[in-house]
Amino acid sequence: MEKDTAVVLVTDDDPDVLRLSATNLRAAGFTVVEARSGKEALQAFADKPPDAVLLDVMMPHMNGFQTYEAMRKLPGGDTVPVAFFTAHGDNYDTALQLAANDFMQKPVLRERLIERVHALVKAKRFADVLRSGDESGLEKRLATMKQLRETMAEPIRAIAQAAKATLGTPDLGSDAIEHLQKIERHAADLERIVKVLEQRIARG
Repeated sequence: MEKDTAVVLVTDDDPDVLRLSATNLRAAGFTVVEARSGKEALQAFADKPPDAVLLDVMMPHMNGFQTYEAMRKLPGGDTVPVAFFTAHGDNYDTALQLAANDFMQKPVLRERLIERVHALVKAKRFADVLRSGDESGLEKRLATMKQLRETMAEPIRAIAQAAKATLGTPDLGSDAIEHLQKIERHAADLERIVKVLEQRIARG
């Protein structure tokens, strides 16, 4: 995977996890700003908004969700993608309600961490292009939308099909069924987003 020079703000109160995450991201070419608390993260963000933010959920004094809500109120805070990571999967619903961009359950493999951060940065750049008022960049924006649509469509279909097929497996527990149904619903939501992109591309 090609290296990226984007700035990533990583926040975790566990120094070992913070150091490992930062090391892996730096090895992939990212510029990493480290924060050990929600307060430090907010200060770092206020000093210079990054291209993406990783927030641990379970932190003392100010948890990841509280930090996220405060960060969204800072200048530039409504445009920077944010991903949560946590050891507790039951925080997933709260992350969705807050409209976070991603959610990773610890431990996060190095390859997965880098892939997800690349995706966050691409989303930020894509959004920046769409917000651009430069009419001369229209063709570039449409090309970017088309590329995003093509990139998203097949994985979304695969996820939905896999969830549907797994739901047909006998003896699934109620928790597993609930999670698979949730995956199906989110895949359907993403498919609708792809269709919106297709319509916007068609209108030019």
